[in-house]
Formats: sequence, structure tokens, C-alpha cells
Amino acid sequence: MVEVAEQINQIDTMFERLTEQYNEEISHQTKMIGVVLEPMIIIVIGVVVIMVSMYAPMFDLSKIINS
Repeated sequence: MVEVAEQINQIDTMFERLTEQYNEEISHQTKMIGVVLEPMIIIVIGVVVIMVSMYAPMFDLSKIINS
């Protein structure tokens, strides 16, 4: 593409188009990463909360029994 742009003296417009294209690709990829990571983060936080809520009473009971 650059070679053709050099031949017709349109290097500036070609690089502008390439810049726009790459920016759109990067924007799309970052949006997709966010779409995939958001549910995973919610699931991990949910699992951590459930684990803490299950084990916290057990630790409280062991303190009561040992005292």
C-alpha cells in the first residue's frame, strides 16, 4: 500500500487511512477484552465472597470452643 501511495503521491492520505483502520481494530479488541473479562471478574468475586461467608462462621466457632 505504501508503494502504491508513493507512486501516486498520496502517502499522507494512505497513512491517515491506515491509522484510522488500526485505531478501529484496537478499539474493537479492547472492547472485546472488556466484554470477556467483566463476567469472569464478577464470578471470581462471587466465589471469594461465598468462600468467606462459608468459612467465617467456622473460624468464629473455633474461637468460642477454644476459649
